Amino acid sequence: MDFYGLVADVDGNPIEGVVVSGGYACVVTGEDGVYQMNKNEDAEFVFYSTPASCAIATESSSNSMAHFYSEIGEDQRYDFELEKMDAIEEDFTLVGIGDP
Repeated sequence: MDFYGLVADVDGNPIEGVVVSGGYACVVTGEDGVYQMNKNEDAEFVFYSTPASCAIATESSSNSMAHFYSEIGEDQRYDFELEKMDAIEEDFTLVGIGDP
């Protein structure tokens, strides 16, 4: 495995069961919050699926742009820090926008 990282909360506690992908394969973090996989040579980003118990991260320069990924560079390690919420979100609204 040549591609890895840690998914933890803002206090440094590992988060288990988070799906992480490089666009060509998916893995799940272990109880230690660590994920690892073989990096595909065509992969450009590594990203995760936000658990229901965590807030969706946004870019600091924008109030609404989701930021759940990192551009892949020369590094082999890409860590993610998630913010735990007080309660699990269960009420969602799906908005679909199309361009005919």
